[in-house]
Amino acid sequence: MTLLDYIEKQAAENAAFHVESMTHVSEWAKRVLSILLLFGGAVFAFVVSVLEDGLGDDVDASWLVGSVALTIWLFALVGVLLAKAINFADAKPVTNEPQNLRDGFDNISAEGSAEPFDDLRWNQLGRLQEDIGFNVERNRERAKWINRVVWASLFSPAVFGVAWVVAWALAAV
Repeated sequence: MTLLDYIEKQAAENAAFHVESMTHVSEWAKRVLSILLLFGGAVFAFVVSVLEDGLGDDVDASWLVGSVALTIWLFALVGVLLAKAINFADAKPVTNEPQNLRDGFDNISAEGSAEPFDDLRWNQLGRLQEDIGFNVERNRERAKWINRVVWASLFSPAVFGVAWVVAWALAAV
């Protein structure tokens, strides 16, 4: 095995790892989305039921205001997650298309290279390195936004609480 063979093998495994990581990041984003939609939908259903039935002895306006604020908060987080982590975006493949390889070989051969096939392989490794870097940054950016949304969701009780207290205080005035 030559050095070039070894580097190609390692590069292919590395590229495949980062493509697989895209799948894991996507799955995590979908799980977070499902949880946010579940809780956002449940709170929204509560708001709708209160609006349909009217306020009663068991539910006062401060609960309704807190629930509306929480619904808006959760669906805002859904929007951020969709815009930053679940949208379709470019991903770089782990291999090149045959026509690109052929064109690259023809260009290297035309330059009069002594080892055009090895030169093509080295060029492809450079391209693969750029593609790996692109995929790594794509995964990093999406994971960062998923984590931000998860951390922001932990403030959901505070959003409800602040809205509830403000509504309660205004009602008491």
